[in-house]
Amino acid sequence: MKTFVKILLIAAIVLLAFKLWPIALVLAGAIGWLLVSVSGVLVGGIAAVLAVAVGAVVLLLSVGVSAAVVLSPLWITALVVIGAVALVRKAGARARA
Repeated sequence: MKTFVKILLIAAIVLLAFKLWPIALVLAGAIGWLLVSVSGVLVGGIAAVLAVAVGAVVLLLSVGVSAAVVLSPLWITALVVIGAVALVRKAGARARA
């Protein structure tokens, strides 16, 4: 008798699974759609953060290059003076030796 009850129970579960299959399929599809939507939002957010970061790096580089160009009359003159002093010192050291 126990075997008959087990077989009857398995048959009822199989019938229930067949009856509920469309509902399970719809639920699986809805969960899949939700996961795709959430991942799309996350990827879009990561892309936006990456775009802002690249923009910030480009902004900092352009500010640095602009500052170097604007201040070039000062630092080019300072390099010429430092080079001339080094040349005179080296020439004076050779004359002493």
